[in-house]
Amino acid sequence: MNTFTFSGTPDAFPSLGRNNVHIWRIALGNNTAEKNSRLTAVLSADERARAARYHFDEHRDSFIESRAALRSIIATYADLAAADVEFNYGPHGKPHLAPALNEAQLQFSFSRREGLAVVALARDRDVGIDVEFIRDDFPTREVAKEIFSEREFEEFLLLPAVQRVEGFYNCWTRKEAYIKAIGEGLSFPLKDFDVSLTPMQPARLLKVRTRKVGSWMLHDLKVENHYVAAVAVALCN
Repeated sequence: MNTFTFSGTPDAFPSLGRNNVHIWRIALGNNTAEKNSRLTAVLSADERARAARYHFDEHRDSFIESRAALRSIIATYADLAAADVEFNYGPHGKPHLAPALNEAQLQFSFSRREGLAVVALARDRDVGIDVEFIRDDFPTREVAKEIFSEREFEEFLLLPAVQRVEGFYNCWTRKEAYIKAIGEGLSFPLKDFDVSLTPMQPARLLKVRTRKVGSWMLHDLKVENHYVAAVAVALCN
């Protein structure tokens, strides 16, 4: 399985083979009223309604820009206009390209944090992606105790203090990527599976207690300073 990372939004169709995963990285911000108006025009009525529910301009602008970028990326791969992209949603909210528009059998996942959005695309295989902004003052131990499995929390506590922030975000992004890939989101208990987290060691899905592990690739992504990201890809659907 090969992973390729791109920046911005595509002007040409990148070739996406069945053994490839494409990652798009989109820097968000510096919106103007004219830009927002142009981007909003390609959104669906549902997306425009969601944008209107944001209380703060910066959050609304980030949502509009990231959704328009997602549409542009999907449209390029599916040979559509961005405004013609139609999403269906699974029972736990995972978006899919409407089957009538998905001759290319695209699967994708999307994540957005603090001025950065990432999109993962694959053909005919489940994929999930997560990005997090690193906060050095984040209560990592308290949150880890709540969401990490027993094995993960023990591994976390064994890390030297200087590695705990990185270990925490490694675990968090890998777990989020996996539950997004399987389409269950936070309805799937985070304590019911184990991932690796020790810095400088490979990203791995170690154990899933309530189902077969299957064949999965976990991969860390270097997207930007002060961010941690991971992608999960099914090696066979």
